[in-house]
Amino acid sequence: MVGKQLAGLGHAASLEAGRVPHAFIDWHVAMSRETDWARHERDMVRSIVGRRGYVPGLVPEDAEIARIEQPTLMVYGTADPIGSVDVWRRFVGLMPRGELEVVDGGGHLVWYDDPSRIGARVARFLAG
Repeated sequence: MVGKQLAGLGHAASLEAGRVPHAFIDWHVAMSRETDWARHERDMVRSIVGRRGYVPGLVPEDAEIARIEQPTLMVYGTADPIGSVDVWRRFVGLMPRGELEVVDGGGHLVWYDDPSRIGARVARFLAG
């Protein structure tokens, strides 16, 4: 079941190629079952997504995004079913200090597809 969920989030190619180790899937299942993280995640999703899509007011206006002054790194995988490269380029482009890292073929949880690359990129970002 977790494999199907991950495939639906854009990780099918990484799963098929063996880039997502079984130990990692086991860890994901354990995190989902045995921690508050999964309960909070499910509650958050239920609170923002209704039968007709996202609840009104969830997506910030352009002017609100433009006021985000903190350095922000968005990492987007092109196989992620949520959004598109154009959507996230526009979103990050509105921020004075926004950066976008695009991972070709990466899914929703890009660190599942290429943990070394993503870890290195985040470390460079945090180092300033």
